[in-house]
Amino acid sequence: MAISDNDLKKLAMTAQQYPAGSNYRARAVTRLLIAIRKSGKLRYRGQYQYPEEVYLEAVNDTLNYIAKRIDEYDPSPALFMTWVNQKLKFACIDAAKRYTKHWKKENSLEENLQSKDAAPLLSIQVRMIIEEDSDGVFRAKHIKGRPEANFRELALKYASGYTLREIAESLNIPEQTVYSFFSRACRFFREIIENRLKE
Repeated sequence: MAISDNDLKKLAMTAQQYPAGSNYRARAVTRLLIAIRKSGKLRYRGQYQYPEEVYLEAVNDTLNYIAKRIDEYDPSPALFMTWVNQKLKFACIDAAKRYTKHWKKENSLEENLQSKDAAPLLSIQVRMIIEEDSDGVFRAKHIKGRPEANFRELALKYASGYTLREIAESLNIPEQTVYSFFSRACRFFREIIENRLKE
């Protein structure tokens, strides 16, 4: 059975009736958030201009906002999901700003895998560890839906002198998506690589 905007509005108004911080409010808000997700009405027309991780972060921020500030919803002027999706629009803008700021700060693979006073990142040993990938752990971590865009392949291309922009263009994937994945993967694998260097 489809969830109408009126159904969502009723759930929101029910949540507002309970005192903030009460178990009744928490349960009512949880039912509301589940209904919002199931309704298929949570959307922003401009979502595809953002990397997937930015949009997902904005969705989570929006749901957290609703959970904490449901009392701000005024049922009189507009549809409930109009109010929610307006929050999502601004959440996308804020998430994109944070993402861009973070993207500019993390500007090299060296900064992610090595401390500034360490040896140059892509020493022969590090490159060999990534290339060998004896247990397949570096190949296994890849951009969602794109197994060929895995950490091993990206790292080796980067080590061969390709920029992340060139790598992104060759894969036909947005540069920021490649950069975000690569940065997170570098942080994720840092300890693993350091441990293998000690073996």
